[in-house]
Formats: sequence, C-alpha cells, structure tokens
Amino acid sequence: MIDVKDSRPDTALKIRDLLVAQAPDRLEAMQVSLRVQPGNQVTTTVVTMDARAQEVGRGRLRAAVVAGALGLALTLAATALWDAHRRRATKGKPADATDGVPPS
Repeated sequence: MIDVKDSRPDTALKIRDLLVAQAPDRLEAMQVSLRVQPGNQVTTTVVTMDARAQEVGRGRLRAAVVAGALGLALTLAATALWDAHRRRATKGKPADATDGVPPS
C-alpha cells in the first residue's frame, strides 16, 4: 500500500504516481540483492488508485497557528502586566546614591 500525504493535492498525486511506477523495479532489485529465488519473489499489483487527492492536515496546521498566536498574545500580556507592576512598585521610592547597585 502506498499512502502519500502532502500539503498540495497535485503534488501528492505526482509523488504517488512516481512511487507506484518505481515500486516494482525497486522491489525486484531488493529481492535480487537478497538472492530470493524467482519462484519465491513477491510482486506488486495495483488494485485500486484514488483519482483525486484528499486534503489532510489542514486542521492541525490551523491549530498550530492559533496556538502560536495565543502563546504570543499571552507572552505580550504577561510582559505588559509585569512591567506595569514593576513601574508602580518603584514609582514612589526615591532614588538612592547607589543607583540600584546593592552595597557590598
């Protein structure tokens, strides 16, 4: 069985056709290199082949994009909240002579 997945249906069909065409020759070469007796060799037969490619994976891609955007939004929100909190905490404090350097 040959199953091809690609983001574009036309590319998936081209790859599938290429693999179907190469499978008999590759299988025969492999069996010859393994010295399988001609009477014991396995052959290939195309039983059925889809005429149209079916799109897969778009839902996962969309979910990954949404998760990435949500992660970025949460990161930006957390950074803004932390910065606002830090500014409020230091707003009323006078600057000391050490300029933020702890005493040794």
